[in-house]
Amino acid sequence: MTSKLPQVAIIGRANVGKSTLFNKLCEEKKAIVSSIPGTTRDRNFAKINWNGALFELVDTGGVDIVHDKAFEEDVIKQAKVALAEADLVLFLVDAKDGLMPQDKAVAGLLKKARKPVILVANKADSPRLKRQVEDFYKLGLNEPLPVSALNGSGTGDLLDLAVKSLKPGPQIIEPEDQAIKIAVIGRPNVGKSSIINAILGKERVITSPTPYTTRDSQDIEITYQDQPYILVDTAGIRKKAKITNKLEQYSVAQSLRSIGRADVSLLVTDVSQPLGFQDSHLADEILKSSASVIIIANKWDLIPSKNESTINKFIKYYQTFFPYLSFAPIVFTSAMEGQRVKKILEVAREVYDERFREITDNALDKFLSNLMKKHPPARGKGTNHPRLYGLKQLSTNPPEFELVKDLKSDLHISYIRFMENQLRAKFGFLGTPIIIKVRKLTN
Repeated sequence: MTSKLPQVAIIGRANVGKSTLFNKLCEEKKAIVSSIPGTTRDRNFAKINWNGALFELVDTGGVDIVHDKAFEEDVIKQAKVALAEADLVLFLVDAKDGLMPQDKAVAGLLKKARKPVILVANKADSPRLKRQVEDFYKLGLNEPLPVSALNGSGTGDLLDLAVKSLKPGPQIIEPEDQAIKIAVIGRPNVGKSSIINAILGKERVITSPTPYTTRDSQDIEITYQDQPYILVDTAGIRKKAKITNKLEQYSVAQSLRSIGRADVSLLVTDVSQPLGFQDSHLADEILKSSASVIIIANKWDLIPSKNESTINKFIKYYQTFFPYLSFAPIVFTSAMEGQRVKKILEVAREVYDERFREITDNALDKFLSNLMKKHPPARGKGTNHPRLYGLKQLSTNPPEFELVKDLKSDLHISYIRFMENQLRAKFGFLGTPIIIKVRKLTN
C-alpha cells in the first residue's frame, strides 16, 4: 500500500500562476494554464522527488470569487480541503500586480489555519519586480521568496526551502507500474466525476449538472483489495464542431492523451439516454489506443419499471450499437446511489489480468488446426484458398499474435475478425483488444 506522503498545497487568489508553478515543479504539463481567471477548479496532485525527498504537490483553484456562480462554492471548498490536509502551504502572490486586497484576505485565512507557510512572489522576472516583492512583507508571513514559474528562476531555492520546512514523513511509494491506470472517458454530463467520487466515498472532484465541469485530467490514487489503482478523471469530450474555445480544446486533448496512457479505459455512458455519434467516436478512440475497455452504463437508477429482462434488453442494445466492443464487459451503475461502483474496480482488475494472458504454442497449434477443419478461410481476390501454416503469440499487454500464411493468396479481413472471436471464445481475453498480424511465408 502506498504510504502517505507529506502534502504541499499551492494556495492563492486567481490568476497568480498557481498552475504554471505546479507544472514547473512537477516538470510536466499536468495542469491546464490559461490567462482566464478560474481555469483550475478541482485539486490536481503530483509526486515530487527533490534530491531524494518525496512529497505530494497540490494545485488548487483561486480562493477569491472569480469563478462561474455555478462552481465558485465548490472550487473554494476544494481549495479549503487542500489547505486543511496540507503539511505545508506555498502562498502564491503576483509580483507584477503587487499587494492586492485579496492577498490580505488569503493571508488571514492562512493565519487562522496555523499551517507552515512559504510566501512565494511569482512573476518576479526583472530586478524592478524583485524590488516590488518587498511590499509583501506587510502580510506578516515571513520573507517573500521571488520566483518566476514561467522561466523557472528561484524554483530550485523554493524546493530546497519546502523540503527543509516539511516534517520528516513516510518516504515509500508503491512502484507506479504496480498500479492499474484507469482512464474515465465519456461525453459531457454522463457522470464520470460522480462515479469517481462514489468509488472513493468522498467528494474528491467537483460534480455538476452543467456539462464540461471537469477541465484538468486528474490522477487519483486508490487501493482496493490490496491492489493499487490510478483513476484518471477527464473532461467530457464533445463533437469537434461544438468546441469553440481554446480552454476546452486543451481539456479535450488532455482527455484523449489519458486514453493513450491507460491500461483500462472506462467508456462511461448515460443509460437513460440513447447512445449517439460521440459515444461511438470515443469507442473508436479507445480501440485505437489498444487499451482494455469496460463499458459503464451509468444512471441505472433513472430507468423506470425495471424487471428481470430489462438488463438483458440493454445489454443487447449496447452490443448492437458497439459491434466491435462485443468483448467488453458492461457494468450497470448508479453513481448517485452507489450501485455497483466498486464492482468497476473488480472488473478492471480482471480485464487488466487478461492483458497478460499467454497461450502456449501447442494450444495455438490445436486451435488453428480445428479452426481450419471447421471453418477454412474463403478465397480472397486470388483463385486459391488461403493456406494457414501457423499461429503463435508474440507478446502480451495487449496480446499480439502472428498468423503465417502462404505467399500468393489473399486473406479477407473478416476471417481475421472471425479468428479473433474464436480466440476469445476459447481462451478469454475479456475486455482486452487482440492484435493479429499476418505474415506471408516467403520460402
